[in-house]
Amino acid sequence: MKKKTLLLMLVLVFISTNALSQNFIQGQLITFSPNHVSVDVYRVSCGSDVLVDTYTTKFSGDYYGFGGLANGLYRVVPDNTSYLFSPEFQNIQIPQTQIHSYDFWLEAILISYGISGTVCGDVQEGVKITLSGEGSTATTTESNGNYSFTYVDGSYTITPSKSGYMFDPVRTDVTIVDADVTGVDFTATKLTCDDVDRFLDNGDGTVTDCRTDLVWLKNTFCFDSEVWGLPMTFAAGLNDSECGLNDGSVEGDWRQPTKEELQGIGTDPPTTWAVGSPPVTWTKPDEPFEFENNFWQRQNLFYWTSTEYDTDNAWVVLSTRPVE
Repeated sequence: MKKKTLLLMLVLVFISTNALSQNFIQGQLITFSPNHVSVDVYRVSCGSDVLVDTYTTKFSGDYYGFGGLANGLYRVVPDNTSYLFSPEFQNIQIPQTQIHSYDFWLEAILISYGISGTVCGDVQEGVKITLSGEGSTATTTESNGNYSFTYVDGSYTITPSKSGYMFDPVRTDVTIVDADVTGVDFTATKLTCDDVDRFLDNGDGTVTDCRTDLVWLKNTFCFDSEVWGLPMTFAAGLNDSECGLNDGSVEGDWRQPTKEELQGIGTDPPTTWAVGSPPVTWTKPDEPFEFENNFWQRQNLFYWTSTEYDTDNAWVVLSTRPVE
């Protein structure tokens, strides 16, 4: 008897779920679509359609659904006053013969407003401006510091960023309500050693060690592994526009670090030693240096210095990964 009762319960659940899917309409607004887009479902009748229910999306790419529908012909229509969707609408017969997702693709925004502003101060061109909130996108400022977005009603956060600079304000919240929002401005100030703990991103592909005043290449994976001697040749030939540099440097401005300089970049205060392990903790410099896929953390690496040990050998600094 227990087995028969269990079987009956399973059959009842299956019938109930199947009936729900037959009288349920669902779908998705695919591709980027703003928040708060209304999706209406109408009962198609002779003379005029009757609005049955409305769903308002909560985020980009949201799903919609209408349940408990009586048998008949229905039409699903996403907001077609502010947006252009493909298709413009879809007709669905209830009950359905099979489960189906009735999706819509956003093709254009018909009604939109602008968010604009200017970055002034120590830098104007090339500042990344990020829009987040009820949508997300980014742009960069023009040579005069101007930027703009075209968007629909909603609440957004505008955030400027550029290596080597800080901005006031750090970010600004804006709300579009049937009108443009202008004057979302920021002031850029170039960072100095007074603004950082040790390593200063100069914003030109270089990093200054504020303890030693040495200027290092920000990109740590520009060159492949080589035998000793070649790195010094590569360093001497390095110039502006190579390895992410935009510092105006020319061939001859760069060189391979000495043993003491490479030892010092990982110790604080900068410390040197003759051979073996350092007398103080050597720590891999982190941001703002750039590392490829955390390669430094995953490998034991030898780094050539320009300091010769004898005629056939040179000093290296060995970076070992931590024991896990």
